Amino acid sequence: MGLTIVSFHTDLTKRLIKAPKLYFYDCGMLSRLQGWQVLEPLLTSPMVGATFENLAFSEILRTREHALKDWQLSYYRTKDGDEIDFVISSGQSWLLLECKFAAQKASYQPMSLPAKKVFGDLPIHLVTFGGDFRPLGHGSY
Repeated sequence: MGLTIVSFHTDLTKRLIKAPKLYFYDCGMLSRLQGWQVLEPLLTSPMVGATFENLAFSEILRTREHALKDWQLSYYRTKDGDEIDFVISSGQSWLLLECKFAAQKASYQPMSLPAKKVFGDLPIHLVTFGGDFRPLGHGSY
């Protein structure tokens, strides 16, 4: 089963015209539809990052449903290509997540000016394979 999330924007009209992202609730089904029959080739494939992002998405949804949270899930992307994988909002509180399969591929990038206008100095957290969770906005790696 595929699910979509919409782009984060404070203006509802702009949110509706931006393209949604498609994710699968079941990562096993996603992998099978891509033709993977065993794990090892997937781990070295160019698709591993997108598959890991999909896994993070499905875990966020499961957590929201099991904990009965009111989280709204979206992503943030500017026309210049700056992107935040997941914006989890609850009221006026936000949690920003960037998913990377390999932590060594993540590097500190200052938040773009348009994103800074929306989120202020809120840190972007890095989620990696192996459970590493750390802020990406306060130093470099």
